[in-house]
Order: sequence, then C-alpha cells, then structure tokens
Amino acid sequence: MIGTVITADLPKASQLIPGDRIRFCRATMEEAQQALREQMEKLAELKKRLEPSGILKLFAR
Repeated sequence: MIGTVITADLPKASQLIPGDRIRFCRATMEEAQQALREQMEKLAELKKRLEPSGILKLFAR
C-alpha cells in the first residue's frame, strides 16, 4: 500500500486536481479517529452558530 487518506482528510483530498502534489504522513488509528472526532465537533459548532441565522434553511432540501 502506498498511502491511505484518513476520513478527516477526505474533504481536502476531494478538492485535489490532477497535478496537485500531496505528502502523506504516518498516523495511527487513534490519531485518525481523534482527527475525525475534532472535525465533527467543529462542524457541529459551526452548525449551531449558523442555525439561528436561518442560513441553513437555504440549503435544506
């Protein structure tokens, strides 16, 4: 195996275009899980902040 993208990095990886250069770093399973937990917490906080403004209703379908 050459490399694996951890789940928390998939949104960034999905924006790569042909020719972009990337560098893989070692991560343990625990580090990958912690990165995902932190990302989910940040997204939950962002959602909480946006809900009172009503902006999320613009994108709900």
